[in-house]
Amino acid sequence: MAEETIALDEIGLELSASRCALIDQLIHMLGQNAQQGLGACVVLNSWNENPLAQALQASLAALAKSRIPVPDGYFLNQPDEAPQLIAIPPEQLTNLTDPDAHALLHWLRLCVAQACHASEQRLVPHHFSAVIWGQADDLAASVAEHWVQLGLQKRPEPRDTDPAFERDYLFRYQDPRVMQAVWNRLGRPRPLDGAGASVVGCAKAMG
Repeated sequence: MAEETIALDEIGLELSASRCALIDQLIHMLGQNAQQGLGACVVLNSWNENPLAQALQASLAALAKSRIPVPDGYFLNQPDEAPQLIAIPPEQLTNLTDPDAHALLHWLRLCVAQACHASEQRLVPHHFSAVIWGQADDLAASVAEHWVQLGLQKRPEPRDTDPAFERDYLFRYQDPRVMQAVWNRLGRPRPLDGAGASVVGCAKAMG
């Protein structure tokens, strides 16, 4: 007998009921973290042409408006192309009687579902990067400040100095493909130096 599937029309996907159950377990984990006083924020790869951003704007406009683009100089005058940090109100993870909480939980399911789907198809767009949580005040702003320092990395000096050699290059620390490469190396959440936060790849358990 074929397994029941659940349609996620906003992102044009169908997921098996068993995979949806695993996603719900991960969402429950976020709620438990919130009860322990940990803040959380979602990282999107960018805002433009991102169906997850469109879904958030349609269902939770105030939350979408509060997003913080990483103020990296590489994205000067193009903030919607930059990585986006969206702080999750803890009461919406713990008070399920709040109407916005249901909309938020559904959106988080979309995020993780899209990541699961994209991780199996390397050439499709990857819109969702990770969830970060920690005890830092104003977590999203703290992470953005930390990450902007990571944007440009220095190449080692070449043996033969070449004026055309580009010594600075963009480090796409938020790229979902980079995040997915480290998921299997993550056990317990690892600290994010300078921001008092931890990072988790939410699709890790999807296999």
